[in-house]
Amino acid sequence: MSLHKHLVGLVVALIFTHSAAAHDLPNSTDFSIFLPEDQFTGEVMFITYIGPTPGQNIWHATADFTWVSIGGTPASNILVNFELAVDGVTEHWTVTGADLGWGSGPGTYTGTIGTDMLNGLLTPNGIGGTSIIHVDIGTTTGDGLTGGHFDNSSFTLELAPVPGPSGIALLVVVSLFRSHRRRQR
Repeated sequence: MSLHKHLVGLVVALIFTHSAAAHDLPNSTDFSIFLPEDQFTGEVMFITYIGPTPGQNIWHATADFTWVSIGGTPASNILVNFELAVDGVTEHWTVTGADLGWGSGPGTYTGTIGTDMLNGLLTPNGIGGTSIIHVDIGTTTGDGLTGGHFDNSSFTLELAPVPGPSGIALLVVVSLFRSHRRRQR
């Protein structure tokens, strides 16, 4: 078997392993941050959280929001932006009330939305090699947020440790064994 076929088998095995990962992956852990429950009275809020330990894979991210409105900013115009370092690059994920199907007027609005666009290796971006999650809360119009507050609202990362050398070696062996068996048939 040529080296090229070995490498193709390895790459396919690694891609398949990553893309086939289901949410609630066995041995995964969740890391959650909670949004402040302060009443908004015309401000934009910038928050910095110390994130999970770098060197883990992000498998999925979920925003689970409840907004209690007493009027003011339409719930559909609420904007929450998450920023963190993934694969050595600063990545952003923005969620709006419109993304959650929220309308306007007084009431309680709830919604959950997930993404895989933050998937990758969590890398340090803070002092002492920590990971930092920046959160900006405002509106899609750029005005300050008024007339409501978040209630028990969270941002959760599903994390899994990066496979060590033995895990990668196992992928190579399985890949090579499968390609060898196919050619024998």
